Amino acid sequence: MRLVWLYARSRGVLVGLVLIVAICLGFALLQNWASVSARHQASVLQAIPALAASVIGIGAWSPFGEPERTAAWPLARLRAGHAVVLLAVTIGVTSLTLADWSSLVPDLGLGQVAVRNLVGLTGAALLLGRVVDARLSWLAPFTIIAAMAARLLVAAPERLWSHPWWAWTGQDQSDRTSWLLALLLAAAGFGAYLRHGPRDIPGEAE
Repeated sequence: MRLVWLYARSRGVLVGLVLIVAICLGFALLQNWASVSARHQASVLQAIPALAASVIGIGAWSPFGEPERTAAWPLARLRAGHAVVLLAVTIGVTSLTLADWSSLVPDLGLGQVAVRNLVGLTGAALLLGRVVDARLSWLAPFTIIAAMAARLLVAAPERLWSHPWWAWTGQDQSDRTSWLLALLLAAAGFGAYLRHGPRDIPGEAE
């Protein structure tokens, strides 16, 4: 238990949980604004998952760097518990806050879209955190969402949820390709993070 406590303290897990809950409550705070138009609603379903995924990605940063990765500790299990708990809380709060939303687009599952985006964007953040630096992991979800925001600005109202396959965060919940891309990102990000941990210093040698 002491190891779990030390791990949680070093990663600021409690702070991460508070931030995630606060971010996801943004769905409730922005409900009236989002109900003005389908474009507003689509924007919120992009932005809040990106913010939450960024918190999870940055929270993976280790203050101990290479010494931690070479230590004989059950770190993979601790990393798994850390990431899964944060993502589960994010999904849970998101689902609760979206329960009262009414979609402005017929047959659009707002909760399913948000969960898909959370899972995929979190995977992207963890993957970049392994390749570059966990403290820069927020760049992955925000780069993806920036591309999507550009599409939203020029998309016709009737095509807000009909984008090219690569704009996967802007597809409706029935699009299989978007789910596949989200799950692949999640598998790659979580796999790299659980096995190797985050990269803490840009240019760090393996």
